[in-house]
Amino acid sequence: MNKLSWFEKFKDRKVGRTLGVYLGSAWVFIEAFNFMVDKFNLDAEILNIVILLVIFGLPASIIFVWFEKKFSKGAILLQVINGLLLISVISYTQIKPDSIQPTQLRLLKFKDNQKKLAEAIRSIVVLPFDNFTGDENQEYICEGMHAALINELSEIGALIVKSKTTSLAYSGSEKTIKEIARDLNVDGVIEASILHVGENIKVQLKLISTYPEEQQLWAKTYDTDIRNILELYNNVIKEIANEINITLTPYQESKLAETRKVNPEAYKSYLLGMYNVHQLTAEGIEKGLIYLNKAIEIDPEEPLGYAGLALAYLEIEHGVFANGEAYIKANEAANKALKLDTTIAEVHGALAELNMYYFRDYVKAEKHFKKAIDINPNLSLIHTHYAWALFLFGRKEESIFEHELAQSLDPLNPYIISQLGWIYTYYGHYEDGIQKSLESLELQKDYPFGLWCLGETYLALGREEEAIEAQMKLTQMIPPCKWILGYTYAMTNHLAEAEMILEELENEVVNCWNAMGLAVLNGALGNKEETLKWISYDPPHAWIPWVKIMNFMKPVDKLLENDVRYEDLLRRLNVPE
Repeated sequence: MNKLSWFEKFKDRKVGRTLGVYLGSAWVFIEAFNFMVDKFNLDAEILNIVILLVIFGLPASIIFVWFEKKFSKGAILLQVINGLLLISVISYTQIKPDSIQPTQLRLLKFKDNQKKLAEAIRSIVVLPFDNFTGDENQEYICEGMHAALINELSEIGALIVKSKTTSLAYSGSEKTIKEIARDLNVDGVIEASILHVGENIKVQLKLISTYPEEQQLWAKTYDTDIRNILELYNNVIKEIANEINITLTPYQESKLAETRKVNPEAYKSYLLGMYNVHQLTAEGIEKGLIYLNKAIEIDPEEPLGYAGLALAYLEIEHGVFANGEAYIKANEAANKALKLDTTIAEVHGALAELNMYYFRDYVKAEKHFKKAIDINPNLSLIHTHYAWALFLFGRKEESIFEHELAQSLDPLNPYIISQLGWIYTYYGHYEDGIQKSLESLELQKDYPFGLWCLGETYLALGREEEAIEAQMKLTQMIPPCKWILGYTYAMTNHLAEAEMILEELENEVVNCWNAMGLAVLNGALGNKEETLKWISYDPPHAWIPWVKIMNFMKPVDKLLENDVRYEDLLRRLNVPE
């Protein structure tokens, strides 16, 4: 048969018109379903099924039109059914339904373009989970799963994942997905919704590309027993890595292949514990410890509970309520967690902090820092603490690099920004120190560490009144920090005010924090014996080994230099020379 006769048949049987009408209708149909899935949070699997039906229906419509005049409608229908069955079998063996994404861009000529968009994603933010359960009491589940997914994704070394604190800054935000992505300089965004919490957890996840325009690349709804929650995280990681074409390392593959079940009640207690600890208040940490201890009572073999305990106790020792006792409990919890699971980055981070601040074994500390970063390179707080270790070791460039990396991972965290400001100030980069302090104060009004850093930087620049004003605000926010105001008074020759604060401190209960304050204030006032007494307080505060390089402790070092008792203390503290 010649080409012309085929062409004539093509025109006569209206195949071209049928093809055009079908494709146009299919596009509108899929677009409508896509809108409904997004608008009403329907199960994304519905759209997968619709797309499959559209794909299989195309050859059926062409077969029907081509043979309509040659056979009876019954015969045509039979052939269409047979054809569909054959196509379905062949297609199902070649196409996994889960790989067909709920967006029209997977169809036809846009397929290659979408693939390129997915493969371009190398940085991402996981937005706070939406709670669609109808139960506000399940908020801790949403936040806990949000933190867990970020941690799991962060272990993909080839992917930059913004930290939880920065992500939470967009909770309730009216900004668009594209605006958020532009703010954080990320290629992709993950949206998640918790649809049901009970014996089972139902969660819907979406991966969205933001360049050149907002486009949904992947979506899936997971419905699983809470016992299998870790398997759910593993599956999500593997599917996202596959979607954006990131090759997992053999270590990551083997870790994701290991799936253990959790005790539902223990896991819920763990999530409640971490939810409260992350409030970073004395009440929150105390409440968090209760839930975390309950978690390990329910399941003594659950490493996450012990890891959470270690981090909570370390929070206590790094603040104004430090007493040295929490370190012992943190050490017990961290080592128990390590015995149960050696692959948790936060456990190695806790052991790094313990060796740096408590045992002062700096070789072991650096070993655990590097191990934690190797497991999860996106943990901003690990980089922050490692930066302070490098500062102590005198490795300036590395210290600044680690801290700047921490901020890039968590750009909206006032703690990390103000800590970077301190690093800049202590290295003499005063304008940078002021800038970072002000940035932290923009994110959180009267943020304590921002005020402290700002006051120290102003003092170093000789801007005395501004230094006093900043430290007065700090004292109003956190009264136990009043000794830094006393130190600022002493250094600016306001001796009466400094002596008054010293007298107040001497009448208060002494702990690690107050002892450090008494040493600093006495050092600034030139009281040598009192300075030596309080700098030698046992157990020492975590910051004491930085006595020779932190600005506010330099008067102590200067006053006690060449005193054999002080030199002996430095040796016992293993202070690097």
